[in-house]
Amino acid sequence: MYRVLYEVVLRGIPEELECLSKLNSILSLDGICIGSQTMFICSYKDSAIIKMSPHTSRQSPGAQPYREIIQPISIAISIESSNADGVIKAARIVYETVKNCGLSIKLIAE
Repeated sequence: MYRVLYEVVLRGIPEELECLSKLNSILSLDGICIGSQTMFICSYKDSAIIKMSPHTSRQSPGAQPYREIIQPISIAISIESSNADGVIKAARIVYETVKNCGLSIKLIAE
């Protein structure tokens, strides 16, 4: 099984959620997706499974626990396939779609 893991950081801007909806729509063109705007799973071209869900941060709170700070939201996107071509094609679609929307996306080492 091959796997690629991305992390997308959201700052809470409405356009960012629109981008995630766009990703869901694009993946749905060549597959089946179920879930919500920020958490879904897709079967892409019968060759890859794409899972997107909020990712919990392991960072400790700052020295000022009573100060209200807007924290970025981290979204994990996992792409799995039994063949290398399937995972690479799906990973490319995800990366290009998210990057073209202007979101920050990075590859996570496992």
